[in-house]
Amino acid sequence: MGKLIEESQYIDSYDGIPVKEVPILGDIIKEGRQRQGMTQTEFAYKTSSTNAEISRAENSVTKKPSQEFLKRISPYVGYAYTQLLPIAGYSTMEKETIYYNTQMKKIDYLGIVEDIYRADADLLDELHELYKFATCEDAKLLKLLLQSMRCISACGEEILDKKKEAFVGLKAFLLSYLPTLLED
Repeated sequence: MGKLIEESQYIDSYDGIPVKEVPILGDIIKEGRQRQGMTQTEFAYKTSSTNAEISRAENSVTKKPSQEFLKRISPYVGYAYTQLLPIAGYSTMEKETIYYNTQMKKIDYLGIVEDIYRADADLLDELHELYKFATCEDAKLLKLLLQSMRCISACGEEILDKKKEAFVGLKAFLLSYLPTLLED
């Protein structure tokens, strides 16, 4: 039977390491400290930690020590910070955000951004700046404006020239409005 990793999930290996060989973080810390010939107090001082923090980690009382703690101890225990993360229970997988439309179909947001960039790079750059500094109210207003732009572009071909004028006008408004948002 494998080692209990989560409440009801047994596995035979962890990150490609057979379970019997997966080190326990408390043992790593204790062995690293002892290899350095330090007491818990000395080790705590060297790693800018508290005695209690070291003791709890060595005795596995702390289930998941902070990432900052792992960064501080890594030079002294013989493991790189990135090696300590999965041992301490942190996921090392990169997370990808997946967006779905109202019909629950996956949205290719990178493709959409590329299309927007090809169509109008200036507007996309300004929207990116807005994203960093805007409030929720600003974002809601901008969303309404962009939805209006989409409605205008969805109109029939008979108003193609008006659609282009409306897009250019709306773009000009957005570009003039965004700098005022960024100044607040």
